[in-house]
Amino acid sequence: MTITFTRAARFAAMAAAGAVVLQGCASSDGAGAEGWTFPQYDTVARTAAGEHTYSPRWIARIREQDRRPFTGAPQGLNSLITLAEGSGLARPQAGRLSGVPILLKDNIETRDMPTTAGSLALLNNAPGRDAPLVARLRQAGAVILGKTNLSEWANIRSSNSVSGWSAVGGLTRNPHALDRNTCGSSSGSGAAVAAGLAPAAIGTETDGSITCPAAINGIVGFKPTVGMVSRTHIVPISHSQDTAGPMTRSVEDAAMVLTAMAGSDPADPATAEADARKVDFQAALDAGSLNGARIGVARFMAGYSPGTDRVFEQTLQALRDAGAVLVEIEDGPDGGAIGEAEFTVLLTELKADLNAYLASTDPAQVTTRTLAEVIAFNAATPRELGLFGQETFIRAQATKGLDDPEYIEARATSLRLGRCAARRWRYSARRLATGIHTRSLPSTASARCCMPRATSPPPNRCTARRCRCGARRSAIGIQARSPPSTTSACCCRRRATSPPPSPCYARSGRCTAR
Repeated sequence: MTITFTRAARFAAMAAAGAVVLQGCASSDGAGAEGWTFPQYDTVARTAAGEHTYSPRWIARIREQDRRPFTGAPQGLNSLITLAEGSGLARPQAGRLSGVPILLKDNIETRDMPTTAGSLALLNNAPGRDAPLVARLRQAGAVILGKTNLSEWANIRSSNSVSGWSAVGGLTRNPHALDRNTCGSSSGSGAAVAAGLAPAAIGTETDGSITCPAAINGIVGFKPTVGMVSRTHIVPISHSQDTAGPMTRSVEDAAMVLTAMAGSDPADPATAEADARKVDFQAALDAGSLNGARIGVARFMAGYSPGTDRVFEQTLQALRDAGAVLVEIEDGPDGGAIGEAEFTVLLTELKADLNAYLASTDPAQVTTRTLAEVIAFNAATPRELGLFGQETFIRAQATKGLDDPEYIEARATSLRLGRCAARRWRYSARRLATGIHTRSLPSTASARCCMPRATSPPPNRCTARRCRCGARRSAIGIQARSPPSTTSACCCRRRATSPPPSPCYARSGRCTAR
């Protein structure tokens, strides 16, 4: 289910809504797929309060759990690309996250591990620098445990990509059901936290890449407003929409990690106001914040799955019981027009931003210096194109730059349509505090309007069908499904996911979350 926010203060409302939806949510240990038992792992809060020693044997045990074959399956979970060694596991300093092991999606740079984005073209990319968000986590006492697998290039290479697959890491599996998709692109981060390999991971999102895998794997995922967390030294797609965010087992854990990683970065102009606007998100949590909140129910997104709809109705009743006032909404915005403009923006920014990132790497380690050279590398590397192509890369290469009138018009259209959709929902539903609907799929509108967003999967089966949803300036919106949120992505809005009361089974197939 998806919760959409318009104000940072509504993190407290997310906690309340999450508590309602998640009564009896997944514990730190329990049975998963046949032949697999989740390892014991506590919450971020309790882990930070304990004493920890991270030895090579401990690292080997995590690697073994991730790779151990399941009954009826030739391979294991396969959520990790690499794990830290040596000095990377030094005794952490005191802080909010003291001793908490955190995994990073493998498009986020660290000083002690390569950063591949899942591509063989970046296999040796080890520039020896921490992304600013990683430096903040270390300063808070976190232990950077390793790198997680992802949908290669954060799922932007092809519209026919396989979520959770990369040429470097292979295919990540859903720990609740091995024949189900993990969604993406933060696939390994979602699966590893769900399986108990770490209490927290960091994902990145351009359009659904935190919230979809969080929902499908039954955990909490929070996509912050663009500009709250630095993007420096993260393999990019779009400076308009990219952001990193926490993936954890509880809303409180997500708030703790976000508080540690948020802040201004001189190298990322979007974060100029982050320090001034940052609060202690954990301290701001309020389980009673749904009392009297007006929640819009987006009926136009229901009807795709009778089972999901039944769970959705149960959730609505739980929200009423918590004091929320539900307001019915029957129709949505023009998702087609929003999505078309967004895609033009993404293609143009992908070429410009990726070229800039590649130019910042060491030529001795990364020989592909431009998007055009990456395309040529893929064409000459059979493993890269064995399952799907690179047509999105090719279209991005054909774009004409950030000064192109077509790009400028598309960016303006994205913002205009996103804001119009937000205003329309707000006024048609009589100034909602919240919106709730049955899917967390493409959220183009909220992304373009910089809206925060959260998703929570249903208690039983999660279906990852593609659709469009328009987030209309509500403080919160809850949906019963989880794939890519185009509306929230295009408006840079916050999104988060909370886990269901029982394991969430993602249907097999492909997801297109970027």
